[in-house]
Amino acid sequence: MALSAFFETQPLFTSMGRRLMPFPRYGLFAETNRLFAEAEARQKSFLDEMGSAQRDNEAQQGQSFSYSSTTIRQGAGDPVTQSTEVYKTADGQVMSRMQKGIGDKQMVETTRDGETKLTLRGIDEAELEGFTTQHESSLTWRPFRSLEALEGTEPAPKKALPEALQHDIDRITRH
Repeated sequence: MALSAFFETQPLFTSMGRRLMPFPRYGLFAETNRLFAEAEARQKSFLDEMGSAQRDNEAQQGQSFSYSSTTIRQGAGDPVTQSTEVYKTADGQVMSRMQKGIGDKQMVETTRDGETKLTLRGIDEAELEGFTTQHESSLTWRPFRSLEALEGTEPAPKKALPEALQHDIDRITRH
C-alpha cells in the first residue's frame, strides 16, 4: 500500500518513483543481475587468461576479485587507458594484472605466485620511463592545466570600465 504512492499511474511522488525504478523496462534487479553476471564473466576470463581456474574450495572459503578501468581522451590526442584486475584467495594467493596504454603503446604488468612479468607492446624498454611519466601525468586530474599553459605569457590588457562605474569603485575604495 505504501509503495502505491510511488508507482500508481498518478503517483504522489513522481520523482521518487523514477528514482526507485531507474530501469523501467527491466527493473532495478534485472540491471543488478546483469552487472553481477558481467563481473563474474570478467573474473572467469581473468582466471582463464592467467592459467588458473577457481577451485571449488576457494568459492566456499572465500575469494576476492576487483576490476577497475579508466580511459581519458583530451582533445584530438591518443586515448590514455589504465585497467587493474586483482584476484585474492583465502589462503593468501594473489594474482594481478595492470595494463597501461597510450594509443597503440601498451605496458602490461602481470603478477602471479610472487613473480612479476612485464610485457611491452609498441614501445621498447628504453622508452618505458618516458611512457610511464607521460601516462601518469595524463591520468592526473589538474583542473587548472590551462592556467599552467598561460604561465609566462603577457596578461591580457584590461578593458576600461564605464566612467560612472569606475567613479563608484574609486569612491568606495577610498573609504
